[in-house]
Amino acid sequence: PIGGALTGGTGHLLASPDGGRWDLRGHTGPLGDNSTFFYNPFRKKWVFSIRSSRRGRTRDYWETDDFFNSLKWGQKPPVFWAATDKLDRPDPVLGDAPQLYKVDAVAYESVLLGLFEILYGPTNQKAAAQGIPKFTDLQVGFSRDGFHWDRSHRGPFIAPSRKPGDWERGYISSAGGCCLVVGDKLHFY
Repeated sequence: PIGGALTGGTGHLLASPDGGRWDLRGHTGPLGDNSTFFYNPFRKKWVFSIRSSRRGRTRDYWETDDFFNSLKWGQKPPVFWAATDKLDRPDPVLGDAPQLYKVDAVAYESVLLGLFEILYGPTNQKAAAQGIPKFTDLQVGFSRDGFHWDRSHRGPFIAPSRKPGDWERGYISSAGGCCLVVGDKLHFY
């Protein structure tokens, strides 16, 4: 298995022979929290979905042939990849402009299936002051090349609850990439 961790504005690239013991294999270029990676088998590239702040929370893109040799993006910066747009509507309760919190993807048949985590607010400061979580939902996108996305349906695939005590209250995030492909089934966690 391979993995990553964030420390001091860069990621640590890790490898494990058994999933229990991990060895540091390198570092990434600068990135923010909720940066993720996936393998695009159609392009045969490792793709890093990097948190950026071009207009609120957005995503930058970096691809490489060699996962452990991906640390060169300081020499050639990542490119802008994705953000919310005019089709992403503000939350009716909070009214804040939506932002793209995270993109995870996995190959499924002839497409990449993407989960877009949309942040509706409130800001960290408002959430702390009001004692409420940030609210995000997960929306589905599809891509044939791993860079350009079809997000025709902007409704939630998995939506948060506002009710205190609910397990899905507030902050909904994908885990383990996007989903697990097991035979002919997709498992979302």
